Amino acid sequence: MTAVHADIDSTVPEADRPKRTLPALLASLGLLVVFLAGAWAAWFFTIDDAFISFRYSANLAAGHGPVWNLQGPPVEGFTNFAWVVWGALGSVLGVALPLFTKLTSLVLGLLTLAMLLREGHRRGGMLGLLVGAGAYVVFLPTYFHITGGLETAAFAAVLLRVVVLGLRVLDGTQLRAWEPPVLLVLLGMIRPEGALAALPVVLWWLVRQRGRAQWLWTGAAALVGAGYFVWRWQFYGQLLPNTFYVKFGNLSLGWIWTKHTTLVLLPLLLLTLSLLFRRATRAVGVL
Repeated sequence: MTAVHADIDSTVPEADRPKRTLPALLASLGLLVVFLAGAWAAWFFTIDDAFISFRYSANLAAGHGPVWNLQGPPVEGFTNFAWVVWGALGSVLGVALPLFTKLTSLVLGLLTLAMLLREGHRRGGMLGLLVGAGAYVVFLPTYFHITGGLETAAFAAVLLRVVVLGLRVLDGTQLRAWEPPVLLVLLGMIRPEGALAALPVVLWWLVRQRGRAQWLWTGAAALVGAGYFVWRWQFYGQLLPNTFYVKFGNLSLGWIWTKHTTLVLLPLLLLTLSLLFRRATRAVGVL
């Protein structure tokens, strides 16, 4: 498919190419304006849960380690280790953590939008651009995730990059040997379930594109991930974060959350499942 597009592009006169790309450029600028307006409108919002991470970040920056209380045994009251470490950098720099995390998420949100614009247009033309990036900018929770102070925007950006790499593996495009393993570890440290989300792409990449460099990077990533898991187990004394035991102890609340989330995302789930019925889109749907 890429070769076909390249052949078509080579036959289009250079003078005509700007005319063909102008609508996509204008649409992208329009979506960017909507995105920035949405982020500005939600800038006042900081979710209360973010201040848990802020406290861990501040204590880490002060040299006490990722702890909640300075006295007593440490408790792992967070599940976003990489975000806590990043927040500690902001604390060291003397930037207010609500502002530091909002600005970080805004940049990552812009990167997410850029990936959706680029991949949407590359794979589906103007319609792909509008559907992919348009769904992102008109989904109101997007902006509260950006300004809330939590790791959601970071998780979404890294996960989307993993998905893009997975699509390129399906296309037969050669990937940089370091990128899938590094993203696997990073996503797992942003959120524990991130490792499970990225693992299928990494495994498929290892099967489809074999080379010494990629196995070296994958082995190094496995060592880093295992080392982190053993460290936190020894430091906190629990196999899983404390939040897991607290929140999953109430199964009725978990079921309510699952039910309502499924209903909200049902149209997207059905759209994804519809890809499985066509042979040409089945691999993408499974991914």
